[in-house]
Amino acid sequence: MAEPQNPGNFPKHVVILRTHSECLRATLADQIESVARNLNARFVIKNYQSKDILEKAKTQPEDGVSDLIDIIKGSQKHFDDFIQCLNDMKYTGLVEKLTGTVIAAVGTTEKGRFELVLRQFCAMMIRQLEVL
Repeated sequence: MAEPQNPGNFPKHVVILRTHSECLRATLADQIESVARNLNARFVIKNYQSKDILEKAKTQPEDGVSDLIDIIKGSQKHFDDFIQCLNDMKYTGLVEKLTGTVIAAVGTTEKGRFELVLRQFCAMMIRQLEVL
Protein backbone atom coordinates (compact mmCIF):
# COMPACT_ATOMS: atom_id res chain seq x y z
CA MET A 1 0.00 0.00 0.00
CA ALA A 2 1.34 3.41 -0.89
CA GLU A 3 1.97 5.80 1.96
CA PRO A 4 -0.40 8.76 2.03
CA GLN A 5 1.32 11.99 1.10
CA ASN A 6 1.78 14.44 3.93
CA PRO A 7 1.69 18.00 2.64
CA GLY A 8 2.17 20.49 5.44
CA ASN A 9 3.59 17.95 7.89
CA PHE A 10 0.25 17.08 9.46
CA PRO A 11 0.21 14.32 12.09
CA LYS A 12 0.08 10.90 10.47
CA HIS A 13 -3.37 10.06 11.85
CA VAL A 14 -4.79 13.25 10.30
CA VAL A 15 -3.30 12.37 6.91
CA ILE A 16 -4.73 8.85 7.17
CA LEU A 17 -8.19 10.17 8.01
CA ARG A 18 -8.09 12.71 5.19
CA THR A 19 -6.85 10.15 2.70
CA HIS A 20 -9.56 7.65 3.58
CA SER A 21 -12.42 10.02 4.45
CA GLU A 22 -14.60 8.98 1.49
CA CYS A 23 -14.08 5.30 2.29
CA LEU A 24 -14.96 5.96 5.94
CA ARG A 25 -18.12 7.86 4.97
CA ALA A 26 -19.27 5.08 2.66
CA THR A 27 -18.40 2.24 5.03
CA LEU A 28 -19.62 3.71 8.31
CA ALA A 29 -22.74 5.58 7.15
CA ASP A 30 -25.01 2.63 7.98
CA GLN A 31 -23.37 2.06 11.37
CA ILE A 32 -22.65 5.62 12.49
CA GLU A 33 -25.03 5.34 15.44
CA SER A 34 -23.26 2.24 16.79
CA VAL A 35 -19.84 3.76 16.23
CA ALA A 36 -20.83 7.05 17.90
CA ARG A 37 -22.30 5.26 20.92
CA ASN A 38 -19.23 3.04 21.21
CA LEU A 39 -16.85 6.01 21.06
CA ASN A 40 -18.99 7.92 23.56
CA ALA A 41 -18.73 4.95 25.93
CA ARG A 42 -14.94 5.06 25.50
CA PHE A 43 -14.93 8.81 26.29
CA VAL A 44 -13.56 9.66 22.85
CA ILE A 45 -16.54 11.85 22.06
CA LYS A 46 -18.53 13.83 24.58
CA ASN A 47 -22.27 13.47 25.16
CA TYR A 48 -23.14 16.63 23.23
CA GLN A 49 -20.93 15.54 20.30
CA SER A 50 -22.58 12.13 20.28
CA LYS A 51 -26.01 13.77 20.35
CA ASP A 52 -25.09 16.04 17.41
CA ILE A 53 -23.74 13.11 15.40
CA LEU A 54 -26.83 11.01 16.11
CA GLU A 55 -29.12 13.88 15.09
CA LYS A 56 -27.29 14.30 11.78
CA ALA A 57 -27.28 10.54 11.26
CA LYS A 58 -31.07 10.54 11.12
CA THR A 59 -31.11 12.58 7.92
CA GLN A 60 -27.55 12.48 6.51
CA PRO A 61 -25.43 9.65 7.93
CA GLU A 62 -22.40 10.77 5.88
CA ASP A 63 -22.46 14.15 7.65
CA GLY A 64 -22.41 12.35 10.98
CA VAL A 65 -19.34 10.42 9.83
CA SER A 66 -17.70 13.68 8.71
CA ASP A 67 -18.25 15.20 12.15
CA LEU A 68 -16.84 12.07 13.76
CA ILE A 69 -13.75 12.24 11.54
CA ASP A 70 -13.19 15.87 12.54
CA ILE A 71 -13.28 14.89 16.23
CA ILE A 72 -10.94 11.93 15.74
CA LYS A 73 -8.43 14.17 13.94
CA GLY A 74 -8.01 15.98 17.26
CA SER A 75 -5.53 13.54 18.77
CA GLN A 76 -3.58 10.37 18.16
CA LYS A 77 -5.27 8.81 21.21
CA HIS A 78 -8.71 9.45 19.70
CA PHE A 79 -7.49 7.81 16.49
CA ASP A 80 -6.15 4.78 18.37
CA ASP A 81 -9.43 4.43 20.29
CA PHE A 82 -11.34 4.75 17.01
CA ILE A 83 -9.25 1.98 15.46
CA GLN A 84 -9.90 -0.21 18.51
CA CYS A 85 -13.63 0.55 18.23
CA LEU A 86 -13.65 -0.46 14.55
CA ASN A 87 -11.72 -3.59 15.39
CA ASP A 88 -14.18 -4.51 18.14
CA MET A 89 -17.03 -4.00 15.68
CA LYS A 90 -15.31 -6.44 13.28
CA TYR A 91 -14.31 -3.85 10.66
CA THR A 92 -10.95 -5.58 10.26
CA GLY A 93 -10.66 -4.74 6.54
CA LEU A 94 -11.17 -1.06 7.27
CA VAL A 95 -8.71 -1.21 10.17
CA GLU A 96 -6.13 -2.81 7.91
CA LYS A 97 -6.68 -0.11 5.29
CA LEU A 98 -6.34 2.71 7.84
CA THR A 99 -3.37 1.34 9.73
CA GLY A 100 -1.58 -0.32 6.85
CA THR A 101 -1.18 -3.47 8.92
CA VAL A 102 -2.81 -6.84 8.53
CA ILE A 103 -4.69 -7.94 11.59
CA ALA A 104 -5.23 -11.66 11.76
CA ALA A 105 -8.63 -12.81 12.86
CA VAL A 106 -8.40 -13.57 16.53
CA GLY A 107 -10.92 -15.33 18.68
CA THR A 108 -12.23 -14.33 22.04
CA THR A 109 -9.64 -16.39 23.89
CA GLU A 110 -7.15 -14.75 26.20
CA LYS A 111 -4.35 -15.67 23.80
CA GLY A 112 -6.24 -14.06 20.90
CA ARG A 113 -6.83 -10.87 22.88
CA PHE A 114 -3.20 -10.78 23.97
CA GLU A 115 -2.04 -11.15 20.36
CA LEU A 116 -4.33 -8.34 19.26
CA VAL A 117 -3.15 -6.01 22.03
CA LEU A 118 0.46 -6.88 21.25
CA ARG A 119 -0.05 -6.09 17.54
CA GLN A 120 -1.70 -2.79 18.38
CA PHE A 121 1.06 -1.92 20.83
CA CYS A 122 3.71 -2.68 18.20
CA ALA A 123 1.86 -0.54 15.63
CA MET A 124 1.66 2.30 18.15
CA MET A 125 5.38 2.04 18.94
CA ILE A 126 6.25 2.09 15.25
CA ARG A 127 4.16 5.25 14.82
CA GLN A 128 5.96 6.83 17.78
CA LEU A 129 9.36 5.96 16.31
CA GLU A 130 8.34 7.48 12.98
CA VAL A 131 7.66 10.76 14.78
CA LEU A 132 11.18 10.81 16.18
